[in-house]
Amino acid sequence: MKTTKLTMPVIMLAFFSMLATVGCTTTDVVDPSDNTEKGTTITLNVASPDAYVFSPTRAENEKPFHEGHQLRYVAKLFEGDAAASGKFVARKEILAKNGNKIVFNAPEGKYTVVVFADYIDENATPDDNGHYPDRYYKTTTNDDFIEAFETPKGSDSSNPVKMNINNDDYDCFAVKSTFTKSAKPYTDDNLKLTRAVCKIKIVNKGGNVNGVEQIKVTKLSFLSKYGFSMESSAASNHHIYTSSILGNNALCNMKGDVLFYFYSFGNFDSGDCGLNLSFDIISQKDYTYPSKNISIDTKLNKNIIYNIQGELLSPSTFPSDEITLVVSTDENWNASEKDIPVNPI
Repeated sequence: MKTTKLTMPVIMLAFFSMLATVGCTTTDVVDPSDNTEKGTTITLNVASPDAYVFSPTRAENEKPFHEGHQLRYVAKLFEGDAAASGKFVARKEILAKNGNKIVFNAPEGKYTVVVFADYIDENATPDDNGHYPDRYYKTTTNDDFIEAFETPKGSDSSNPVKMNINNDDYDCFAVKSTFTKSAKPYTDDNLKLTRAVCKIKIVNKGGNVNGVEQIKVTKLSFLSKYGFSMESSAASNHHIYTSSILGNNALCNMKGDVLFYFYSFGNFDSGDCGLNLSFDIISQKDYTYPSKNISIDTKLNKNIIYNIQGELLSPSTFPSDEITLVVSTDENWNASEKDIPVNPI
């Protein structure tokens, strides 16, 4: 047998050749194109809600609508076809001003995602977990419930507490979607949010408004909890405000015939009705108005404005010499224009 003597350069060349071969094999196994086909990404493109449907016109407001606030999206991902019974997977938050794309990473399977949009402080910054401080609604739980705070959070001396009376920043939006994630990346390009609350306005029809100075709310209840998995994605639980809790928030200035308004989640059960409120009328000199109590015994649906109407401002005493005139205008002219010549002095 012939013996071949291997020199050190030959040995080193063989060694590096082997490493190169192993390296090529490894690269082939984790080829990027193959990873794309078997990607774990779930991409949700949320459609911006009709955030200004309930908004007053600029003519009615000296300041911009939602001043000091910005819209924030909170998405929660659950395993299974129902968020309530599924296992919580992850949560993501983005600001509407930064786009509308939410991305999760998860393997194949069936999932339910819920997205909630609410208003937070305009200068809010995220913590280490990417969470922006809540203001009007608690969004940090790992379940499918959203609940209004009794007192808004994140307020300071420059942005004082303003509760759920005449406050359009309680407006909010939601959507739920169930889907099956295959081996390929999943994308939903049309996840449209709709309004999650209704707006309840207390409206005067008739009576005498001449002696009204202000309205003082002494009691107010509204449905304060939203569950994505409830029938029709509706609510339960009540917050009950009293004048002692409301403080200065209890005082309201009338705008036209509207005494005041507030927001509420909807009913998921016809037996869960019964919003109760009461208010006093702070009157001008020589006027006295009785206190009013109103019970709203009706099923409430989200994305509807409810006008609770009645003759709410009938004084029990008023000046004896008062003369009340009801003036109307007729804008239908019955004659054409007529020129009248004058001689200036």
